[in-house]
Amino acid sequence: MLTIDKFNVDFTIDKKDNELLVEFFDSRYPHTPKGQFVSRYYVKTLLGHEGFYGSRLTDGLCLHGGVPEWNIYKKDIPALNDFLEKGLARHEAMVS
Repeated sequence: MLTIDKFNVDFTIDKKDNELLVEFFDSRYPHTPKGQFVSRYYVKTLLGHEGFYGSRLTDGLCLHGGVPEWNIYKKDIPALNDFLEKGLARHEAMVS
């Protein structure tokens, strides 16, 4: 698990297609052991793989448009991208 600002970031697997997902939780609200669930994305989408999204993240990520503080800011994107790349590599090694 990675912590960025107020967010706990962790992986899960889409049971339908065995794709790796990343989940974001707000650690300020203890609705679960990781915090309040905020959002979930396919890792490949955020990294720009296979034509998803267009390119890897560079400027930041809005996790929920209705809550202004639920954003990953530009300064934290390199750490998030590194976490996603490493997680995807581990996942692909396990399923191949």
